[in-house]
Amino acid sequence: FRRVLFRSTSFALPYEKVATIFEKIQTRLEQLKPAKRATIQDLINYYNHMTYCLALQFIALTGARPTHHILFERSRCFGSQTASICDKGKMRMIWICPFLQNQIANYVAIQQQIRLRLMLSEQHQPKTLCYLIDATTYEPTLLTAKRIHTFLHRYDKTLRPYQFRHHFAQYLLEHGSKNNLSTHDLDLLMGHSRFGEHIGSQEYFPLHTENYLKHLEQLASYLQLRRF
Repeated sequence: FRRVLFRSTSFALPYEKVATIFEKIQTRLEQLKPAKRATIQDLINYYNHMTYCLALQFIALTGARPTHHILFERSRCFGSQTASICDKGKMRMIWICPFLQNQIANYVAIQQQIRLRLMLSEQHQPKTLCYLIDATTYEPTLLTAKRIHTFLHRYDKTLRPYQFRHHFAQYLLEHGSKNNLSTHDLDLLMGHSRFGEHIGSQEYFPLHTENYLKHLEQLASYLQLRRF
């Protein structure tokens, strides 16, 4: 069993590489931060870069698979600590640490500013929490794994978004014991379907929410992620 887990993390990124990539992305975001009298183009450029940054932080801090739609639908967020995502055709729960909760709140605030500037109605935006905005047409555009892959290649052509998921697993294997997390908790957090963690099956696994959130918050600090 343990051998299977380590094989799945054999493509995990070294800590230094993950931290360096996020440092570059976050530094560029800060450079793009618009002034008070910024044009709508400046605001959209900043917002789109923030969308990519948040998507990669989301993968790194939840272990979600970067396939199809990234992040979750607005209607599937239960409070601020948990949400549900579609994973391999089934719904499963993810845990959202305080750092990521704050990032999402700040992102949504910028998103609302742009919607007001462009006079986009609530019905005109996608169901997903995060989406891009076309800088020419001002139309909302779905955030896909392919687009994130292309964005990541601006900073390192050897990287794939899925490697952030592998790093998530490796970090728990190495540091999870500090918060009493086991390999079963790793299975639950990562969505390994054969262990029955999908929504509707969760009663078989105690939800150590406090330990999960504490562990994920420590991961955000470990990667030196910066707030928007």
